[in-house]
Amino acid sequence: LSGLTVAAVEVSGARNLEPEAVILAAGVEDGQKIGDIDLDVVRERVEQIGWVRRARVSRILPDTIQIAVAERTPYAFWQE
Repeated sequence: LSGLTVAAVEVSGARNLEPEAVILAAGVEDGQKIGDIDLDVVRERVEQIGWVRRARVSRILPDTIQIAVAERTPYAFWQE
């Protein structure tokens, strides 16, 4: 995996939060060596987002990190 770098981060399953928020929380950047990314650390970072119940992170070679999130179900809506 040496020499392979991240060119894309894909997010699926996000409905109540922006995919950009997931990518920011993941801390994965374009140009980062794909083999140096600790997928468990990325998963833990993403699961710190309030809406995220669980996340699955995987490498899709040669250059993509895929983050699949399962969101929590809202149990109330706040209205003013």
